[in-house]
Amino acid sequence: MWVDTTYGIVVPVFETVFPGPLNPGKQEASCAVWIVSVKAWDGGGMQETVFFTEILGITRPWFISKIILTKENQRVDIYVEHSAEFAFPCPQCQRLCSVYDHMKEREFRHLNVCQMATFIHVRLPRIECPEHGVLQIVSGFGEDKSSMTYEFERLVIDLQQECTVESVCRLLNLNWHPSWGVMERAVERGQERKAHRIPERIG
Repeated sequence: MWVDTTYGIVVPVFETVFPGPLNPGKQEASCAVWIVSVKAWDGGGMQETVFFTEILGITRPWFISKIILTKENQRVDIYVEHSAEFAFPCPQCQRLCSVYDHMKEREFRHLNVCQMATFIHVRLPRIECPEHGVLQIVSGFGEDKSSMTYEFERLVIDLQQECTVESVCRLLNLNWHPSWGVMERAVERGQERKAHRIPERIG
């Protein structure tokens, strides 16, 4: 059992099977898409929200506002928002600042859940710092130039050490350019960590 202090209820997290028809939330008539909303909870769907919150490691101020499961495409889309009136640290000086506005929604590919491709949707806030102006917060989901979460990039790198980029793309259903970009960023990080020194011997 798991106690949800936000809603004051006890939720049996591991007593449900996801995905499945037992707690579908709202079912669209046109296709088999389960829609679960935290804001408009009517007694179903809360278990799935808690389940994804736990396995994704989402903590306050972030919370899952909606989950869309498309069975035909074997895809899960998870929408994450942050609590209102929350101050975020400035990426330059770490001073807590109020939210100025939000960036365009970004979609991060995450590790598969129940063999379904999982995507996290989030609009990262920008803060207004008295000293440094308006800046986007540091993303805890993935790098600024990436469409993948840190965890998914780690999986891509591990596979690239064992097989070719083409094979990684085929195994993970990726396009070539995002997969290659992961390798380039990994090489750049390795070069930045490498100490610069004059070689003792040439030739």
